[in-house]
Amino acid sequence: MRFEEAYAGWQAGRLRREEAARLLGVCERSFRRYIDRYEEDGLQGLIDHRVGQISQRRAPVDEVMALTSCYRARHEGWSAKHYYAWYRRAGGRRSYTWVKRELQAARCARASGYALRPWHSTQAKADNLRATVDIIILCPILQYLDRLHISL
Repeated sequence: MRFEEAYAGWQAGRLRREEAARLLGVCERSFRRYIDRYEEDGLQGLIDHRVGQISQRRAPVDEVMALTSCYRARHEGWSAKHYYAWYRRAGGRRSYTWVKRELQAARCARASGYALRPWHSTQAKADNLRATVDIIILCPILQYLDRLHISL
């Protein structure tokens, strides 16, 4: 439901403030804030002006570039976890998640460690299944031939 409809229902007395807020999917306090903004500035007052703004906490571009160039120059092939341990010892102040995301965005580190483990790959699972099927099928045949004293 749109705000104007909920507001009109509340103004006409068909809805209580709690009901109108529930219809919009917000708490009653948020609905009261919406009312104040709507009465002051109209629909323009309901627009979220934070959308599209760059965060003040965002890392500078030169810090991101230094991180990725250092990884490519000296630590190529390291996992994000091992590189992060070095990064912290070298004086880095960002979080592990930030370092990992920046390395992945620059295509320095893989998105998942599972791709590095061959026993997790689909091909390895298929090969393992084929070997298991071969053993299940061939074992009784080989035992039968062995009983008949026939060698292959």
